[in-house]
Amino acid sequence: MTTTLTSTAMYLVFNKDYEYNLRGVRMNHNEGFKKISDYIFTLTGMNTMFVDGASKTIVDYRYSQIPQLLKPYLKDVYDSLVPYNDYNQSKFIIHKTSYELSFISINMYENNNCLGHYLIGPFLYGNLDTLIIDNILFRHNISIVLKENFIQYYSTIPVITEHKANVICELLAFCIKYSDNLGEFKINVDHQYSEKKYLEIKSKDSLLENFNNHHLAIKNSYQLENEIMHAVETGDLDKVYKIMEKGKMVLKNSAQRIPEDPLRSGKNISLVFNTLLRKSAEKGGLHPVDIHSISEKYAIKIEQSSTIKQLEKIVHDMEYDYCNAIKNNSLKEYSQIIKMAIEYIRKNIDSDLGLDVIASAINISPYELSRKFNKETKNTITNYINILRINEAIHLFENSDLPITEVAFMVGFNDSNYFAKVFKKITGVSPSEYKSSL
Repeated sequence: MTTTLTSTAMYLVFNKDYEYNLRGVRMNHNEGFKKISDYIFTLTGMNTMFVDGASKTIVDYRYSQIPQLLKPYLKDVYDSLVPYNDYNQSKFIIHKTSYELSFISINMYENNNCLGHYLIGPFLYGNLDTLIIDNILFRHNISIVLKENFIQYYSTIPVITEHKANVICELLAFCIKYSDNLGEFKINVDHQYSEKKYLEIKSKDSLLENFNNHHLAIKNSYQLENEIMHAVETGDLDKVYKIMEKGKMVLKNSAQRIPEDPLRSGKNISLVFNTLLRKSAEKGGLHPVDIHSISEKYAIKIEQSSTIKQLEKIVHDMEYDYCNAIKNNSLKEYSQIIKMAIEYIRKNIDSDLGLDVIASAINISPYELSRKFNKETKNTITNYINILRINEAIHLFENSDLPITEVAFMVGFNDSNYFAKVFKKITGVSPSEYKSSL
């Protein structure tokens, strides 16, 4: 599959008198290249590669890997980042690709001879929400089925500011300028331990009492945590609310964790709570796609919150969404064959999903699959598929400006008129009416 890539390059300048122009820098030893790579890889936490002028890879340090499933789509990104073909002098370039992945490349020349190039990245200039990822898939004509795979991959990519990217370039320029000495440059680090003298505790009884109270508080906290997880697992929202007292329990002592930044502390605790609810939802039989959708939504909301009051509201809403999803969409009571059918449907929602196709994929007769599906879900396979597709279409309408025909195609409808008919049957309004109401 051919993917269209766009890349923009930015030349960086220190000041009026000093460019990142490295003509004449001597690089006679690979030790210097390796030392610089060590610095950048360790300090930035980003993949770092150096390839010499003969296209031999000297250094290839990686924190993150492209998943095998995504390599056919993302390999063109790296193929487009060969920095020294168009220039005969050393330059720093920051590339931003149409996949929102950014890289720093440095092509090294000495006396018009190519010494090689560094490639640092990928990195992101901000967290990518589902709207941006939807647009990336649409731009590159990639199946919406791979959306979760892209979300998982992007979550492994470092997020930095433009200022930090510039600082990395400055650091590299400094290291390269003095690279002749880096190969032999070593320092001895003296590790010292400073012992803090604590005030003498005068009352042992007081110490024991504090210890017992602390121990009891921890025990009660874990007990409440287990009760909450069980209530969420069963979708019992009323019980969750009673235990949580409208979510205040989660953030009650958050300020004690990081006294100088109570909001950050509250966010950390809320993120942990999101993880607990997610594991409870898994035990409750909620499909992994539904779990990830809820978890991702609230992880973003938590990070974007600006007050403890907002966090309390987010926690309250998070409890509701998890419990409601388990109550309405849990697969826990379904047989293994129906779980397999639903799994196949969700993974191939944008493809042909006739009864015969699904039955063949999970090795069961169409008649038996239809009978079991109707009995266990109280729904036909066709109607179940249509509901999933329309729900996905609603998500795209609410989070993108894609035209109706493109949305219809992305969720598995080859005929936009039929899509409109099914959409109105399920929602009560036409796609155009729904879009106008947003």
